[in-house]
Amino acid sequence: MLLALGEGGGELDEMYEFARDKARLDFVSLTDHSEDITEDIWRQMQEKAAEYNSPGRFVTFLGYEWSVSLRGPGEHRNAYYLEDSMPVFRQDKINTPGMLFEALNKRGIEALVIPHHSPLVVA
Repeated sequence: MLLALGEGGGELDEMYEFARDKARLDFVSLTDHSEDITEDIWRQMQEKAAEYNSPGRFVTFLGYEWSVSLRGPGEHRNAYYLEDSMPVFRQDKINTPGMLFEALNKRGIEALVIPHHSPLVVA
């Protein structure tokens, strides 16, 4: 039995099969909050992303949600990788978007990092 991911619920196999067979998606990334991802969970996410990836039919991207709430409502980024052997960066050590980008660049990691739930600044 595999983990149930955060807010989406369900096991990895169920979610990949739903995305591929029921929703008929061309690609998917199952992301969970980085603070909830243990090393064992990350390994499972890496293995399942590789297992379900079928270029030309159904493409999977390994990914996670990085978020930090240092100032106000916080900042959130989803990080998506082209390879399944990449690390997960947690906000307890990397706590600004700049630090996240620097950590990725330092290791030569290509990633698509998309902001969402950006902090709302009210004057």
